[in-house]
Amino acid sequence: GSPLQIFSVKASELKKFEKEAKKYGILYTALIDKNIPDNDGIVDIMVRSEDASKVNRVVERFKLAQTDKKWDRKRQDGRNDERS
Repeated sequence: GSPLQIFSVKASELKKFEKEAKKYGILYTALIDKNIPDNDGIVDIMVRSEDASKVNRVVERFKLAQTDKKWDRKRQDGRNDERS
């Protein structure tokens, strides 16, 4: 699969992110741990690396909170294979 990145937004702003992501054509998955009642107020958003710039644009434009948490699957699992 393609490389992935994870961004974080406030749980209270998830609906706004979902609306704007649809406008920008961003495919994403919200990673919500159902075992944590309040999710620490933060929801992780997993996107393909090629959509990362779109996510950054949405976060900046609409002032959605983003932590410094970015994760690249290639770095996480130690593989550095570029598949087309």
